[in-house]
Amino acid sequence: MLKDYCKQLRREYKKVLNKAQIETDKAEGKLPKRIMANEYSELMLQRIYQKDGNVFLVFDLGTLKVINGEIIEREEKKLYHYKRKEPYSGWSMVVRAEVCFEDGFFTLHLLIDNKDKIGQSTYWYLTVKGTSIVECKGSYLSYVPDFIEVEYNDVFR
Repeated sequence: MLKDYCKQLRREYKKVLNKAQIETDKAEGKLPKRIMANEYSELMLQRIYQKDGNVFLVFDLGTLKVINGEIIEREEKKLYHYKRKEPYSGWSMVVRAEVCFEDGFFTLHLLIDNKDKIGQSTYWYLTVKGTSIVECKGSYLSYVPDFIEVEYNDVFR
């Protein structure tokens, strides 16, 4: 009975995940340039700040700017900064990301894994809403094809 129940849950999970990916693709089609949110898994979130009415999300590979943005939900205040030279420094890593478009606003939903120095995880949501979402100049968040053209050392220094 448990195996059948788990199979049913897995099917339901896949349906919800597929629907989220389809909605993200539709929403990204309305952006000035696709941000490839489905590829954000395993990006490290380094900083979140607001400036001039915009919200900036700084990842290890670049920065997103949510224009006319506001933070709708932020369950956790603390961000862990991963240090390559100190592998057990902890991190705040994106587990899943999706974008929705409704009533003229884009909403970016991020599921974040905060892992502390002793390896304990806390999962939390970050939701940011704005009139547009753009990748800041010099970012390498979009996986294909820009990421491939960049020298490895330029991205990971």
